Amino acid sequence: MITAIEIENFKGIGERVKIDLKPITLLFGANSSGKSTIIQAIHYAREIFERHNLDPDRTLHGGDYLDLGGFQNLVHNRDLSKPIILKFYLDLHDVDLPDYGFQNSLVTQMGDFYRGYQADHGLYREVDIDSFSREIKDAWIEISIEWSESLNPPQPQLTRYTIGLNQNEFASIVASRDGKKVTMEDFNLNHPFIQKKEKENNPETLGNFIYSLENLLGIVRKHSNDKSDTISLFFNIPTQKSALPKWGHKFEEPDLWTGVYEILYEDKHESIQFTYLERQEFLILLTQAMVGPGQLLRDELRKFRYLGPIREIPPRYFEAGKSKNEFRWANGLAAWDILSQDDKLVPIVSDWMSREDRLNTGYSLDLKKYREIESTNEVMLMLKEDRALEAIKILEEELEKLPEKKRLLLIEEKTGIEVLPPDVGVGISQVLPVVVAALSSDEHLIAIEQPELHIHPAIQVALGDLFINQIKKSDSLFLIETHSEHLMLRLLRRIQETTEEELPSEEFSLKPDQVSVYYIKQKESNVEVIPLRIDKEGEFIDRWPHGFFDERAEELF
Repeated sequence: MITAIEIENFKGIGERVKIDLKPITLLFGANSSGKSTIIQAIHYAREIFERHNLDPDRTLHGGDYLDLGGFQNLVHNRDLSKPIILKFYLDLHDVDLPDYGFQNSLVTQMGDFYRGYQADHGLYREVDIDSFSREIKDAWIEISIEWSESLNPPQPQLTRYTIGLNQNEFASIVASRDGKKVTMEDFNLNHPFIQKKEKENNPETLGNFIYSLENLLGIVRKHSNDKSDTISLFFNIPTQKSALPKWGHKFEEPDLWTGVYEILYEDKHESIQFTYLERQEFLILLTQAMVGPGQLLRDELRKFRYLGPIREIPPRYFEAGKSKNEFRWANGLAAWDILSQDDKLVPIVSDWMSREDRLNTGYSLDLKKYREIESTNEVMLMLKEDRALEAIKILEEELEKLPEKKRLLLIEEKTGIEVLPPDVGVGISQVLPVVVAALSSDEHLIAIEQPELHIHPAIQVALGDLFINQIKKSDSLFLIETHSEHLMLRLLRRIQETTEEELPSEEFSLKPDQVSVYYIKQKESNVEVIPLRIDKEGEFIDRWPHGFFDERAEELF
């Protein structure tokens, strides 16, 4: 799960900012202050990790409703000398790194006999790959994208991809701007998984294999211009044209060993040798460490759901899309698609829309199923001629041949009148996709812009309960760009009621560490991101910046 994002030189953001993502994260700020920039950075990351698209205009999630404009429009101040830098933090406590076929590899299939034979003769030192994966509890991935005039035509190039494991930097993949040289560098010799573990009853993560590896790194250090503990190994990766790894593929020989063998030959260290098994296991381990976190991030970004600020009203004779199109969430139509296809979801959404202790919009939902038969059909003529019994038999056969159709109706609670979406107020068409996005999502990160658009303050307040309810039922993270003081007040109230044990229902319990609030402020040519902490009494520890939510006080006093 993504726990935080850092952004540098992206659109209005110049100096690096960090957003810690909690189950509910709210972004406040004046218009054009940079709130949407943070969400757009996630769109850009998805394009990079999913499609290696460094220069996007339209995106997988935004479709025709979000145009990023390409790298030259995205880099801060359109200064092509600056790199865009994105950094994502992952919680891996419940996730294993991919094994890249280790369990089915020749390394495993050779079995205990070959391992035992080599170990008896001092030829094999086992690398505990499973232990390595289990002990990785968190990771971060940082990428740097720069403009390259060396490519034909000139275009952005991903020049650096750095991995951190368990809060310590591990290594980087670095690419030249022309893409002709890609190497693994800056291997951190002080990383806990490179250092031997001496604790009793705690097996060494890399086994005795580390002895030869440490000797090797010592030799490489001697030949490196960098004398620090973080040095350049200069493992070559000729199969890559940028610093971004190929997901699902492990590093291969002889690529990663070419530079090392050259150094050993130059230094005349023939005594340092690695068996085939050792080299393969080390390559798998290195792939897990360097490729695994990025691949997991790609998988998380695939689960990203984006609901744009203006949701379309479906036409009167709306037909749900049959194919799953992520970009239809950007204009809200995906919500109507899902409701038209998911019988089980309709009553749940209807419950939230209609109940007095929920949103209380005055409308419930009903999904009608029907089959259409033409008025000129033989059966219809028979019915007109009072031949009903004969017509019924034929009708059953005719109906079986006809496709079933569905139509989603809104029911006015006071009158029971059934209406279509275009027949109700705009507010309903704006809030219903928000409700569906929250209730239907198995995605981990759901970004919603202006959920409060065109709806009454009482409904804005109730949206707070909707988000609280959902974070208790799933692993979803809500990233919400909003101007709604009412939504914020409900969250603060629930925190206070949780502390004082005065909740109307436990389904609305909320703690301060489940909420992040950020005020986004334009400052000269940069965007400032100000965190606003909340205490257990539901009060802000930090003062709101001047000019936001001050209007209420000025009007009242």
